[in-house]
Amino acid sequence: MKNSLFYCVILFLITGCHPFEKYGYISIKNQTDHQITDLKITYISAQKTYSLGTLYPYSEYKYAINYEEHNEDSINFSYRDKNHQNITYEVAPYTAKYDKKNYEITIQKK
Repeated sequence: MKNSLFYCVILFLITGCHPFEKYGYISIKNQTDHQITDLKITYISAQKTYSLGTLYPYSEYKYAINYEEHNEDSINFSYRDKNHQNITYEVAPYTAKYDKKNYEITIQKK
């Protein structure tokens, strides 16, 4: 009896103290020696693009996914590299308000 009570208390503390994420995030890391410019997040179905600006060398940007305006959608990420080439990644083929997943993009030296 004591063991089951102990495990219930531990389980309650673990689940009760765990913060619930309100948002899903896209973490963008620049692991190059050069800044990347013209960062954009595009919601495909909504055809809405958000400009994020510039990401400096060895820095990171954390973007909160906008579920209020884009409940179910696909997300692309694009940027311009040091050679002024436009590069696009599919971050999430499908996102939904109930998922609240986190995605990570790491831009590395080639």
